[in-house]
Amino acid sequence: MYAMPSTSEQPRYVPTARLADEARMARIAAIAIAALFAFLYVRGIYSFRPLIEWEDLYRYVERFSLDPYYGMTVPQEFLDYATTEYGWQLIVRGAFDAGLDFEAVFALISMIAVGLCAHAILRVTNRPAVLLLLLNPALIDFFISQVRSALAVAIVLNFARKSLPVGIAAILLSSAIHTSMMLFMIPLFLNAMRLRSSADNPRNTPPAWFWLLVAVAIGTLLASFQTLILGAIGDRRASYADTDLSAGPLLTLAWTMIGIVGAVLTRHRSTWPGMAAFFMLAMFTVSSMFGLYSHRYAAFFMPLMAMSIGGTLTPTANRMAFFGVYAAFSLVYFSFWL
Repeated sequence: MYAMPSTSEQPRYVPTARLADEARMARIAAIAIAALFAFLYVRGIYSFRPLIEWEDLYRYVERFSLDPYYGMTVPQEFLDYATTEYGWQLIVRGAFDAGLDFEAVFALISMIAVGLCAHAILRVTNRPAVLLLLLNPALIDFFISQVRSALAVAIVLNFARKSLPVGIAAILLSSAIHTSMMLFMIPLFLNAMRLRSSADNPRNTPPAWFWLLVAVAIGTLLASFQTLILGAIGDRRASYADTDLSAGPLLTLAWTMIGIVGAVLTRHRSTWPGMAAFFMLAMFTVSSMFGLYSHRYAAFFMPLMAMSIGGTLTPTANRMAFFGVYAAFSLVYFSFWL
């Protein structure tokens, strides 16, 4: 006769099943919360749309409404799929062929970008309150007006931290939407080097600050020579150097101080989000110093910072200190922005 397993044998199977169920529920909860947050975020901001000059958004809607094939080129070589941002061309062309209203399409893209970004933050931090860090004028303008960059970044945030091959694939895919995503390759490979160093020689592996400073140093060098680099590859953004599009000294100082406070208070500075955050912060600060376009780098920085510190600030007093400083900064920013 078949004998039932003894009571002492059964419990060792229960924790594994329970952990699997909890992980599954956490994934479902993250998706649900991210979707709800994205809907409320975009819907709420669009209710204030008449009060804010969304120059880039209006330009997108007007440009593609008049000419849905504006700026589209047929890739001749494999690299052209990234350099011509062919993925974005397909999205716009698909919307036109489906007879969709471009204004509604861009609102939907904004919602998808916010949802993906919120999902990435929740999967790392498991704290919905951290999503409040996205309520900042720079990020609001990023998600609503800079829809192409926002969608590309959201893809990177969700997949780059999984593994090196997956990260490379995600960055290449997102580069077909916006070529600036290739910048994320640098912190991705730095993180791979950190993990290899830690695995090969755990006793003598460089400390967290070493990797953070390397990321900042590389970001500083790239930002210093970005006009020359863009000009060498024939990128249209090289011409931006002729116009002062920087954030200004006070805003630059404020964002830099936010980054320094986060670096001091968090223990996990050398994770991929942490290194990517401070790499982008260095790009922002140096670009502003040279009078170059820098706002996008600040928008890249903050979701990464949220992923880096949202679940690692200890004790609670540190977390409250950072959120307090950031909330004060955002309120002052809103007072000038609106």
